[in-house]
Amino acid sequence: MFFLHERGVKMSIYTFFLAAGSSTGPIINGWVGQKLSLEWFWWLCAIATGVNFLAAFFFLPESSYVRDFFVDPEEGLHPIRRDSTSPPRKLDSGPGMTFWKIISFKAPPQPTSALPKVFFRPFPFIAVPAVFWAVIIYGNILAWVVAADVQKSVFFPQPPYLFSLGITGTTSVASILGIACGALSGGYICDLVAARYTRRNNGIHEPEHRLPALIPAAIASPMGCIIFGMCFYHSTVWVGPVAGMFFINFAIACGPNVALTYVVDAYLPWAGEAMVTVNALKNLVAFGMSYGAIPWLQSAGWDKMWGAACGISAAVMISSLPVYFFGKSARQMTGGWGFLKM
Repeated sequence: MFFLHERGVKMSIYTFFLAAGSSTGPIINGWVGQKLSLEWFWWLCAIATGVNFLAAFFFLPESSYVRDFFVDPEEGLHPIRRDSTSPPRKLDSGPGMTFWKIISFKAPPQPTSALPKVFFRPFPFIAVPAVFWAVIIYGNILAWVVAADVQKSVFFPQPPYLFSLGITGTTSVASILGIACGALSGGYICDLVAARYTRRNNGIHEPEHRLPALIPAAIASPMGCIIFGMCFYHSTVWVGPVAGMFFINFAIACGPNVALTYVVDAYLPWAGEAMVTVNALKNLVAFGMSYGAIPWLQSAGWDKMWGAACGISAAVMISSLPVYFFGKSARQMTGGWGFLKM
């Protein structure tokens, strides 16, 4: 139970770095563009990508291997061999993982003939109601984060603000602060909420116990959209749009974190495939919004575009209610689906 209620915190670390990375980039990009040149920005991207590749090559061990042990739920994380009939006992500690074991090449755990099945296995998961719901929750909030980032980079340098490239990029500090607060809400607080509901349910945990932790994101996302759009519409002091960015980015760390943790709780044996599906499809939403944010704004105006964003965001978040009330029935329905056992 301890590790179950730590899952939200662990997922929030992943969500924080995933979201904060895209908000740190504009800060660096703005000052590099102002102090150096656009060409230097791309040189820095090439250098960072190279360093990341080398670090991944040398320091990330292969984690997709066939395990010979299972976890005894009454003995914490103590491993017992699958074919063992003896009572649990502590195993002698060996040399453990070494650097040379990490970088050594071994035969793949899956036969070559199984690789196509492994590749295509995540795609059918979009038909799973919980996964589809997580996609629209994540994609909905991410769309407004992308739209706000694209639009502020275009309009903060224009009157009445006349921000330099460096100052425009620095406004993303508000986004990072929002992400940090959202990660705390969607991680630690989500675990507390799940623990409380589990105690009230006689110690039986259900994945739906996490969903009330979505309430802060359901409030912050529409509120951030309307603040951001209307403050630009009325040309308020720069604090207004930046406050809107804070709330939208709070939601991007809180809402998707709760949704992803719910999916992992509900479909733990297939968590990897489900996570791939969610991340691939939410990136398609971000790609589309990066193209459509400015044309939509030019055709509708600040008030209509972001008013619609507020309504869409609220409607999508309200879709969590059927998941809360009928999520268990949906999980029971999908439990017999064949493709989940591929």
